[in-house]
Amino acid sequence: MAGVKRLAKEIKALQAKPPDGVSLHTADDARCWLVDIQGAPGTLYAGEQYQLQFVFGEDYPMGAPEVTFVGTVPVHHHIYSNGHICLSLLVSPPRPCL
Repeated sequence: MAGVKRLAKEIKALQAKPPDGVSLHTADDARCWLVDIQGAPGTLYAGEQYQLQFVFGEDYPMGAPEVTFVGTVPVHHHIYSNGHICLSLLVSPPRPCL
C-alpha cells in the first residue's frame, strides 16, 4: 500500500514538472504508466517519439520497475527488438546483450 501512495505522489510530480521531452501519457493504474519520450536534440534520435511502459511491482520502491518500449522501438544495441531493455549493462562489468 505504501508503494501505491508513493507512486501517486510521483505521478503528480511528473505531471506538474516533467523533464524536457517527457510526458505522462496515461497512468490509469498507479502501478502501470505509459510515458511519451522525445528523442534528445542533437542525437541520432532527435525528432523521434517513443513510448515506454513502466510496470511497478509490489516491492517498489525497493525493486526497480519493468520498463519496455511500446510500439516503435529504437534501434540500439541495448534494446531488444521486442522493446525490452537489456539490463546487463547495469552489471559491473557489463555483459553484452545478444
